[in-house]
Amino acid sequence: MEHGFRPDDETWTAHLEHLAHHLRVRGLLPSTAVGTDVVERRLAYWLITQRREERMRTLLPHRREQLDQAVPGWRTHRPMWA
Repeated sequence: MEHGFRPDDETWTAHLEHLAHHLRVRGLLPSTAVGTDVVERRLAYWLITQRREERMRTLLPHRREQLDQAVPGWRTHRPMWA
């Protein structure tokens, strides 16, 4: 039984590529902070969902591997003040 929303692999991969691009260009993972543009905020919420799926052990293994390769450190949440 799968938990949560499961977009198709093509959509999921597009989000992953967008996340990796964001990290390359900005040097930081996306934020949900007030004032953050809508595109970045949506990407941040997508990443939060992946972290939650990982904690719940419902993230598919191939997706975990893709995240590990494309976005090292994706599992770590860094508060703004850190």
